[in-house]
Amino acid sequence: MHLLPGLPRSRRAVLGLGLLGALGGLTACSLRLDVPPDVPTPAALDALRNDVARMLAATEAPTGGGDPADLDALRAAAGPEWAPPSELVTPTSSPTPESYGFADGLSAVTELVLDRLPEVIGGPAGQADSAGGRGLAALVDIAVGAVLALAPADSERAAALGRRLAALPENAPDPAGPGAGAAAPSGSADAEDPEPDDGGPEPDGDPSATPAAPGLEGFVRACYQAAYGYERLAVLHDAEDAYGEFARARITRLDDAAIQGNELRETAGLAAVGNEPAWQLDPAPVDAESALRTATAVEDLVAAAALGLFETPGAEYLGTAQLWMSADARARAGQRQLLRYRITDASTASPAAGGGA
Repeated sequence: MHLLPGLPRSRRAVLGLGLLGALGGLTACSLRLDVPPDVPTPAALDALRNDVARMLAATEAPTGGGDPADLDALRAAAGPEWAPPSELVTPTSSPTPESYGFADGLSAVTELVLDRLPEVIGGPAGQADSAGGRGLAALVDIAVGAVLALAPADSERAAALGRRLAALPENAPDPAGPGAGAAAPSGSADAEDPEPDDGGPEPDGDPSATPAAPGLEGFVRACYQAAYGYERLAVLHDAEDAYGEFARARITRLDDAAIQGNELRETAGLAAVGNEPAWQLDPAPVDAESALRTATAVEDLVAAAALGLFETPGAEYLGTAQLWMSADARARAGQRQLLRYRITDASTASPAAGGGA
């Protein structure tokens, strides 16, 4: 996988479940030993993906506000629901509704991802249950897209979910707790392959970087550059104008995100990343219209850099919040993007920031 050149324009993620086949009967010396069917138990991340896929499949198309194409895109991103062969399971009543209204279904998807984040990231006892990484980034991306799709149908509910997403770092488990900020345990996917996936984003370039904080430098730098971009473009919109007010507030949020990224680096024993006196902006803002294009470009930088946070132990909550805030900021600039990540290697089902329509 390669982090595609240029700025990410679209994103799709399709995750595979990759479960083991069920155990069959064993034979020895012409004597058959029957064993009960063993339905494989998915890891927390796979189970979450499956539940998201089931909820989206059960969500009805909008009848009022909302776009049916958004629902189709979210379903494609989540992939199909997985189910074991019918002969291996005993039918039971479903604990979830057979169908959801459009707004209810999208809300439920986002709430499910947020509720299950602690389990996916650290397990119920603070120990890694499965490597979140890019698979988790893809599911968070779907949750963020669900909020964007929900907004035309129920703006109040979408705003409430957006506030919950933005507040995640403040409400995250104590990083001093068990397992927080620790390196991936031996035997996990991250521990077996500490380097980026073949073709994935390159390391930050910091010679002191370690697998404990692989994506933090790039993210902090992206925040600095984006904040500088907003400093330049904000003056082209009146401070009392809705977007002008938002652009000025975005500067503070990006500065705060850079501070949080540096705090995580220091926790990992790495030096803080310094700001540059000036950053190159492409396109540079010269009027109110071009200012919106600059905002879109810098938000694309932040979204691409946020992918690395999902591969950095202890940074997943920050990554989730920043993915939402960047998506929201892009929408406010008039360039809503339902999904930001897409699969570039179907064999690994790992998302990357992608280009294209």
